[in-house]
Amino acid sequence: MKKNLFFGLLVLLLLSGCSSETPSWKGSSTNWTAEIQSAKNDKGDSIAVFSIKHIGNETELSNVTYQFNGQVMTAKGLYNSKVYPASFQIDSNSQKNIENEKDPITLEIKWNKDKKVTINLKKN
Repeated sequence: MKKNLFFGLLVLLLLSGCSSETPSWKGSSTNWTAEIQSAKNDKGDSIAVFSIKHIGNETELSNVTYQFNGQVMTAKGLYNSKVYPASFQIDSNSQKNIENEKDPITLEIKWNKDKKVTINLKKN
């Protein structure tokens, strides 16, 4: 009887530990790296927090656009008002609850008028 009770408690602990994991997606290319994580805002609602960072050899960037394409995550942005340094990074969030997002999420980035890349972000 004690063995069954112990085994049942162990299974419950393992299951509750697995359910608290925060979903995240990561991906990279030669010039860019990106990450999306599920988080909670001040009200306790689930949101998507994302980061896109330039890791390429260009010394300056201009006309940077991005678009996430997932079933839930569809954020996009445009940075074309000036020239940016090579250390360019976007940190932002979306009011999307991405906990049920399917794998993968694609990210399309365009920059310097003629550069374009699509990155597949894989769920971790």
